[in-house]
Amino acid sequence: MKGYKVAVEATKKIICITRTIADLEGSKLISESALQESIKWKSIAPELYIPLRSEGV
Repeated sequence: MKGYKVAVEATKKIICITRTIADLEGSKLISESALQESIKWKSIAPELYIPLRSEGV
């Protein structure tokens, strides 16, 4: 997966969604397919990516 430039906050959101997808697949590890699906959802439905809470809020 080359050619992606992603901000730190967006990366955190993608990792959270990827972890959820892996959990739903019953996997203890994050797979490349789960990561690809998460990136796909980010581009299709960005409204699903709610802002992460800041520490201390």
